[in-house]
Amino acid sequence: MSVKSAWRLVAFTVLCLSFLCPVRVQSSQDVVRVVETEGVSVVYGDDEVAARGEAIRDAMRAAVEQVVEMLIPEEIVSGSIDILGVTVYTKQQDYIRDYRIVQEDREDGRYRIRMRATLSLVDMRRDLELLGILQDGWQVSSRAKKVVRVTVRGIERCSDFKVLSETLGNDIRGVNAVALRRIGTGMADLDVEMHGDASLLAKELQMKAFRNFSLYVIQMTDDTLELNME
Repeated sequence: MSVKSAWRLVAFTVLCLSFLCPVRVQSSQDVVRVVETEGVSVVYGDDEVAARGEAIRDAMRAAVEQVVEMLIPEEIVSGSIDILGVTVYTKQQDYIRDYRIVQEDREDGRYRIRMRATLSLVDMRRDLELLGILQDGWQVSSRAKKVVRVTVRGIERCSDFKVLSETLGNDIRGVNAVALRRIGTGMADLDVEMHGDASLLAKELQMKAFRNFSLYVIQMTDDTLELNME
C-alpha cells in the first residue's frame, strides 16, 4: 500500500470514529451550574499554604452540597446525609469543572476564601440516580398553588430579561402564569403563579443553563425570591 493510500485509510477511520463514538459530543453538551461558596479553615503553626488548601476543599464541598440541594428536596437530603457524606460530597474533583477564587483573607487564626465554581450537573445527577436518591418524582399536584414575588437585579440587556421571562413562563415545571409588575433601570419585579414555593422555583431556575448570563440567589422566603443576573 502506498503512503498516500495509507493516509487516506487513516483519515477515513478517524472520520468514521467521529460519528460512531458519541463521547466528545456528549461532553460538549454537558449541563453545568455556577455557584458561589465560602470555605474556612484554621491556620495551624502559621502555615497559610496548608490552611488555604483546606479552605479551598471546604468551599468545593460546600459547592457540591449546594448543587445537590438544587437537585433533590430538602427532606431527602436530610434523610440521605450519611450516604451523601461518604459518596457524592467527597467527589468534588469529579463534579467541579473549574473554579475561581474571588476573595480570600486571614483573620482571627482562620483562613477564608470565597469561590465561584462551575459544576457538572450531568455527572452529579448520574451518581445520585445510581444511589437511588434522585428520582423524577416531582409531582405538581402534590404542591399548593401560590404566587411567588420575584425580583431580578443586575439586568443589563433587555434581551436577557426576555429570555428569563420566557423561561419562567414556558420551561419551569409547575408555573401557571407570569405577570410583570414593575420594570426599572437594571431591575424588574414579577409575580409567578405556581405550584410550590420560592425554594422550588430557585432550584428549577438554577437547573437551567442560560447562554449569556447566570443567576444567583440573593435572598429568599417562602413566597419571595430575589435574584441577581450576571
